[in-house]
Amino acid sequence: MPKAVPQPAPGSGNAVYGVLFATVTTTIGWGAYIKQNPTFNPDAVKDNVAWAKFREFVLTTVPPTQALPETIVVAKPKPAEKPVKKEAEKPKVADKKTVEKKESAPVEKKEPVTIAKKATVKDAVVAKVEVKKEKAAVATTEAKVDAKVEAKVEVAEAKVEKAIVQAEAAVVAAKAVVAEAVPALPTALKKKLDEASAKEKAVIDALNNDLLTFEEKAKETLAATKNTVLKKARAEADAMNEELDQSMLAGIKDLDADMLRMRVAQLVTEMKHRTKWEAMRLMESLKRMEEDVQAKHLELLQQQDKLHKELLSRELRLQEEILTRSARDELDAFRTNHESQLSVLVNQQQALIQAEYAKKLAAVQEEADRTVLALVTAKTDELEAKFQAEQDSRLQELESFRIQLRAVNELLGQTSTYEAFSHQVHKVSVAALALTDRIEAAAPLHSEIRALAAAGKGDHLLEAAVASMAPFAEGAPSVAQLQDRFAYVRNAGRRAALVPDECHGMLGHLFAGALLLLMIPPGGPIKGDDAEAIFSRADYALRAGDIETTVRELDTLSGLPREVVADWVGAAKSRLTIEQTSKVVKAHVSLLAASLS
Repeated sequence: MPKAVPQPAPGSGNAVYGVLFATVTTTIGWGAYIKQNPTFNPDAVKDNVAWAKFREFVLTTVPPTQALPETIVVAKPKPAEKPVKKEAEKPKVADKKTVEKKESAPVEKKEPVTIAKKATVKDAVVAKVEVKKEKAAVATTEAKVDAKVEAKVEVAEAKVEKAIVQAEAAVVAAKAVVAEAVPALPTALKKKLDEASAKEKAVIDALNNDLLTFEEKAKETLAATKNTVLKKARAEADAMNEELDQSMLAGIKDLDADMLRMRVAQLVTEMKHRTKWEAMRLMESLKRMEEDVQAKHLELLQQQDKLHKELLSRELRLQEEILTRSARDELDAFRTNHESQLSVLVNQQQALIQAEYAKKLAAVQEEADRTVLALVTAKTDELEAKFQAEQDSRLQELESFRIQLRAVNELLGQTSTYEAFSHQVHKVSVAALALTDRIEAAAPLHSEIRALAAAGKGDHLLEAAVASMAPFAEGAPSVAQLQDRFAYVRNAGRRAALVPDECHGMLGHLFAGALLLLMIPPGGPIKGDDAEAIFSRADYALRAGDIETTVRELDTLSGLPREVVADWVGAAKSRLTIEQTSKVVKAHVSLLAASLS
């Protein structure tokens, strides 16, 4: 939106007006843009309270800017044509001066001057066309609004006339009802009713006359207000145009083509904004006037409806009172006559009924005695049979309950046995796992063996396993420890195998040690029955983790080498015994756990 405002001449006193006009123009421009783009809400001012209220006001009350020419009544902007013509003429003078000044310039600058002149003339023509379009749109809009206001007034008058006709019809209907309901009323009462109806009719006629008078005054007031608003709008438009001539056209002769074109564009834009603003003000005035007229019409209709309701209620109350009195008198007379006749009939019927009742009572009493006796007998037999059947049924139910209770007791016994067995299996499993961990760690097994013995009490297999592991309670060396120790045992065994049979002393051992240094150990298992081959196969099996094969190979040794490796073989056998026993215990625990499922 353009915000440029022509600066007033020094001392003109238009500075305040210029600031105010710039503020109003900017506000209207923002409102029009928000109305055309309802989703526009910049992040910089999204949380500002004043911006939020202004945006809500624009979206809920201000009509769309695209429909302004069709929905807003604007005063005829004839005076606004003069500034446009002046500006259209003045650019020509400015163009002539510009051409005269620039004739002395080099030939190269003539082409930009010609383009500027053409642009200025084009802008002036566009401004004239837009002013004519706005003038035609304003005339069309004014005619539409006049037709709309007249249509609303006619609709309101039709509603009032319809309400009056309905009220008169209600009065006629009430009179007819009263005439039909009280045909026998005294003449004085009818006369009072006629007088009351005449008074109410006179009041209704007076209301109708007041309504007609009010409608005429409303039309006159509407026309006068409309003329006043239009005159005021025209006067304000003339004043604004004069002010615009003084402010915007001041010093226009001193402007060049570019500044003149900018001034024309500003003038066109400001004329649009002023026209739209005045149209909005005029529309609000007409809207308030229509609301006042409609409110007065509605108030008059409500007053007339209230009077009609009061009239009908009074007539209905009077009719109700008369009918109530008449009905009460007739009812009293009828009640008196009826009571006298009723007393006579009651006395006669009472005597007859008492005699007949005495006879019937005797017969009924006799029949009742017989019936009661038969019923009591039948009921007694029925109760005895039912009691016997219920007793038999209860005995059968008790027997069934006894059988079920026995089955439940057996089931509970099995459940407790299962839970005890499950608990024992759990304890055995925990003890077996702890034993396996200690065996892998090559640690003492005293507490683990005791725990396994306590958990497997009564289990012959577990008791046998505990008995077989008891000698090894101090623990057995691990595979890694056996492998480390075997390196020394192997060297000692090889040295012992090299000691001569005829020389077992120190000299023989020194000879065997020297010979061992000169021998190269085999790189893998070799065949043969000599000590070197046996040690090579045992070493190969031990490196593979096969302790059982290693022990079997070493058991084939004889003589001094067998004595040398005897301790290592005993430790390896203890390791094998513990591992095998542990595997047996694990397998047994797995079988016990499987039996639970």
